[in-house]
Amino acid sequence: MQPTSETDTGGISVGSGVFGVAGLLGNAIGGYLGGRADTFWVTVLAVIAMSAVAALALSEGSAAVVFPALAVWGAAQMAALPIVTTALVALGGGFAATLNVALVNLAIAAGGFVGGAFAESAIDLLPWLSVGGFVLLAATLAARHLRASDAPADRQEIV
Repeated sequence: MQPTSETDTGGISVGSGVFGVAGLLGNAIGGYLGGRADTFWVTVLAVIAMSAVAALALSEGSAAVVFPALAVWGAAQMAALPIVTTALVALGGGFAATLNVALVNLAIAAGGFVGGAFAESAIDLLPWLSVGGFVLLAATLAARHLRASDAPADRQEIV
């Protein structure tokens, strides 16, 4: 999926713009839902974002798949942040929310480092890491659901 000529790099700029504009819209939606949504919706948004990144792995560079996947990824990822931040402020105050933002920025930096390390040799493997993460998340949620359904009715976990 690496650009092969100078003209191919225009798609990267468009893709970044699509991701950013969708992220702004997602952030507005997440801000609106912040006090109304719970962890279930954050999980749904994570699954949506990971599905979009997995679609990138399967896209073979097709613009008809790449740009919508980038839009969905950006919107879902950024919609989750205000929901999580609102919950953290309610649970732990401003410091917890500040720590969350710091960790998100650290994860972005780590992602840039990993992406840069793979860019020359194995960039096509990066979306498959998301596919693996998606499978791991699905297995974890399934196990959690099964464990909660086996618990006595008076001790069921909030999922």
